[in-house]
Amino acid sequence: IFEMETKKELPIPPSIYFGGCAFGSAFYIGVVKAMRERWGEDFYKKVLFCGGSAGTVSAVYLALGKTEVDLAALYKYCSERSHARGYYYRPSDFLGECVIKTINDNPDTYKILEGRCCFGTTAFFSHHRWHMNWADNDDLIKCILGSYNIPVYCGKADAIYGFEVVDGAYGVAGKDFPHGDDTLFVGIDPLAEIGRSLTYRQMIVPAEGQEYEDLVDSGYHAFMRWNGDMKKKVGTRIPNYPALCFLWLLKFIELVYCWMVYSLTNLYVLMVGDKAQN
Repeated sequence: IFEMETKKELPIPPSIYFGGCAFGSAFYIGVVKAMRERWGEDFYKKVLFCGGSAGTVSAVYLALGKTEVDLAALYKYCSERSHARGYYYRPSDFLGECVIKTINDNPDTYKILEGRCCFGTTAFFSHHRWHMNWADNDDLIKCILGSYNIPVYCGKADAIYGFEVVDGAYGVAGKDFPHGDDTLFVGIDPLAEIGRSLTYRQMIVPAEGQEYEDLVDSGYHAFMRWNGDMKKKVGTRIPNYPALCFLWLLKFIELVYCWMVYSLTNLYVLMVGDKAQN
């Protein structure tokens, strides 16, 4: 699906940020293919990968030396199971299965990623936090799962270091990028140097067949068209406040629901215990 294009020598940026786009992340597969063609097989050793939401997984995979082939296999795994079992709630479980397996392939993954990868979560209300080091693989996994968590839609994410969090892509601002305007932004944001637009359907429903090929192909060509110019992101890219209002409303509903389940469960246990004693 990839056509040859005229290549221009471009310096590797100090950092690359992958934003959120759910199942639209097939676009990233083509971007990564083009990056490896332009910059060589070992370019991942020369850059800090960062991300938020679905882009977190891309950043983690690339920092571990994985390629577009691995990202395609991950996409296929989640896509096939989502088409079979539903597009809501379950896809994050399928992605989580792959993340957990990948991280636990090496007991020192959390050490390998230090200094090579960072990704964000959003604490109330719009406080973006980078996660750059971890206590162990379990800590790393918890932070990754929190980074792409949409309350209710993705299920309950654990609090991180005592704070409830939501998807990191919605809280990131230009000032948060590790190298400011010199961080290469890949995503569906107008301020992304490597980007495109996606419909809600393209983000919610996993692409198959020609639609998938087109998404991947668009990522490849989007990168190959980039001339090296960087956009002004610091001071112009701000958190998505309307979306954060909605996400924190979902978080509130989710927490109330969890509290009710917990309370009713305890009440039931007490009632059963009292009956047993009588």
